[in-house]
Amino acid sequence: MTQPERLPDFPTGGCAVVIGGSGGIGRAIAVQLAERGCDVALSYFNGSARADETASLVRSAGREAHVGQVDLREEAEVRRFVDEAAQHFRGVHTAIYAAGPYIPMRFISQQPAAAFREVMEHDAFGCFHLIQAALPHLRTAKGSFTAIVTPAIRRYAVRDILSAAPKAAIEQLVKGLAAEEGRFGVRANAVGVGVITDGLYHALVESGDFDQRFLDASRAAMALKRLGTADEVAEGVVFLASSRARWITGQTLMVDGGPVNRIKPPFRADQVGSLLRSGPVKAARTKRATGEITPAELKAVEDTEIAKLVAKQEAIGLKGVTDGEFRRSWWHYDFLAGLDGVELVSVAQGLQFKGTQTKAEGLHVHGKIDFTDHPMIEHFRFLKSVAKATPKMTIPSPTALHYRGGRAAIDKAVYPEMEAFFEDLGRAYAKAVRAFGEAGCTYLQLDEVFVAYLCDPAQRDYLRGRGDDPDRLLHIYADLVNAAVSGRTPGMTISMHLCRGNFRSTWMAQGGYEPVAEILFNKMDVDAYFMEYDSERAGGFEPLRMLPKSKHAVLGIMTSKTGALESKDQLKRRLDEAAKFTSLDQLCLSPQCGFASTEEGNLLAEEEQWAKLARCVEVAEDVWG
Repeated sequence: MTQPERLPDFPTGGCAVVIGGSGGIGRAIAVQLAERGCDVALSYFNGSARADETASLVRSAGREAHVGQVDLREEAEVRRFVDEAAQHFRGVHTAIYAAGPYIPMRFISQQPAAAFREVMEHDAFGCFHLIQAALPHLRTAKGSFTAIVTPAIRRYAVRDILSAAPKAAIEQLVKGLAAEEGRFGVRANAVGVGVITDGLYHALVESGDFDQRFLDASRAAMALKRLGTADEVAEGVVFLASSRARWITGQTLMVDGGPVNRIKPPFRADQVGSLLRSGPVKAARTKRATGEITPAELKAVEDTEIAKLVAKQEAIGLKGVTDGEFRRSWWHYDFLAGLDGVELVSVAQGLQFKGTQTKAEGLHVHGKIDFTDHPMIEHFRFLKSVAKATPKMTIPSPTALHYRGGRAAIDKAVYPEMEAFFEDLGRAYAKAVRAFGEAGCTYLQLDEVFVAYLCDPAQRDYLRGRGDDPDRLLHIYADLVNAAVSGRTPGMTISMHLCRGNFRSTWMAQGGYEPVAEILFNKMDVDAYFMEYDSERAGGFEPLRMLPKSKHAVLGIMTSKTGALESKDQLKRRLDEAAKFTSLDQLCLSPQCGFASTEEGNLLAEEEQWAKLARCVEVAEDVWG
């Protein structure tokens, strides 16, 4: 078979125009073009010495260079420069827009309108002027246009509006050019540039815009875990401009070290777990309570409804799915009552929330605590069998067996000393965690309400009144959680959900995380924290400064208590606020709690629940890609 003759990378006549040839990327592009046989016309705005240095490098590569000062805001100046280059080199076959001014990184709310107007005039209009000036020459040469843009047009980085906005406009110019000029043989592409160690990098470091935390987070967010160089960017630009890319047009190539989209839990858009029970499930559970249907008939309804529920979660884009706790009455009692030595009992009064009360049920420890078998292992196996996304299992933290009833709910004949109770409970939980892992669970959540309760002065007084020391209890609970998670199997992510009560859209406790943050983040051996942050009751984001770099916080900045849908801007602003105290790469987004911590559910409609979860997915895609 005869091999087709390989075309030269660039035509032998004419030149390549590089706008922004005095910058780090522009210089690297100009030199690589020269090394591939191109004469180069390069522009500068106020860096004449640097432009001359670039021209010298082009000439050292054996090619001719032409240098000119150009104010990109002035259409006539841009046109004059391009026409002069075409006349001098007898044509222009390649035009590359590599300009980009230094911009101060500020929140949109803090950017002066004049700064926004100026950068749009320099950057977006500058590129537009270049396109119009170069287009007649590119049509003649059947040439190419390539523009430098930013990954922020796909994954917006906070405080980067002065880069993202003009570069987004430039990308649309590129796409329009490719669509309209392909009939003349003209190609147009863009290259999105990540964080590199050349050009404006040094100015941004000196200004403090690129501080060490930003640089560490940038590396962590890259698949290659390092910053790039101007030469690496130039390789992509020159390839797209050359004949080797002759069947590529209208594309944006991201040269950014490869973004890391989380492929393991927690996910950027996640959920706590419980969901509003469907009508068929409610009806079936009522019939089972009155003896109208058998346990097998109830299970058949639950299976059908859970399969539909999982499909709905996957359809809106959630990567972690649950069974909605459809088989449970309570978020905690159902699991705990399945442990050996624990039983669900009637009590004199239900749990008192703000303005309402639960059913009058509680737990009693009547024997030695252990884990030998549990129906929820089979519940998980069914969830796994119907899920395409990652199946997530939620169980109460072991602290739930102690906090609610305290010493009074534990038979003194069985456990005369509390140390033995906590030891047995920790061992039983480790067995349970291992059993879920052996059933294939890679995403397990401990619902830890009571550590958050320790932030509430009223709850602390309540504990003292019954004989418990809340400060000591925090350490006991940390040891208990660590004993439980010691049963994790390889590849299992264990998260912890914290909230201050959730029943029929009401709450029980309040107080910021500061009193428990050090122990919570640095002593409890879990991978991630689902943190309630939908109201002032949860305090500020300052405790996130203690979050270790190896862990993630899933911010519950969307409420599950009401149906009012938070705006995308509102959620993004809250993420911006949190990112002042920890890396954005360590953050994820979810509702603050489940939508139905008990079978009664919160006071909102199913459609409102799904709209909220879909909004989490939308915002996560905007923020993290």
